Amino acid sequence: RSNTRASLVSRAIYTRVTKDVKVTPADVKAFYKAHLSQYRLPATREIRQIVVRHRATAVQLRAKLERGASFAALARQSSVDQTASYGGLMTVRQGQTVPPLGVAFQLDTNELSQPLHGADGWHLILPVSRIEPASYQAIADVERPIRQTLLVTKREAAMKSWTKRLTASCAKTIEYARGFAPAK
Repeated sequence: RSNTRASLVSRAIYTRVTKDVKVTPADVKAFYKAHLSQYRLPATREIRQIVVRHRATAVQLRAKLERGASFAALARQSSVDQTASYGGLMTVRQGQTVPPLGVAFQLDTNELSQPLHGADGWHLILPVSRIEPASYQAIADVERPIRQTLLVTKREAAMKSWTKRLTASCAKTIEYARGFAPAK
């Protein structure tokens, strides 16, 4: 019961101390600009890939593709990765992919890679779209979480300031028994 009362009193104090805390559009904009790197979106590209366990299989599949076989069909039939059911289609993000997939940003559109070895097998990569350049999330898309972050920060600052003022005002009127005064 005393915990409930203390919790209610604490909440009432918090509400009263922080009731005038506001976050303005200018605050949001300043935070966004100061933390712009957090909102960077890497370059992306659509590719098709086939992953197989053995280099010889990758070489054979590449030869079939050069003769005009359907990449999507071969991916569905031969690939051992999770994109197989999609015909090997996936989006890769520059700097956020396993090493073999990074080559997608060095190839021309529809230029088939040589077999590339990766941790999960041998890859054949075919970029199927142009590279979408790196960009930034629009401020409108991140305004709400920024506003929440700033609101929490400002409320914590208001509470800290209030506590400091309260402590200073009480320090003048509190008398401690010998040996119980707080360290200075």
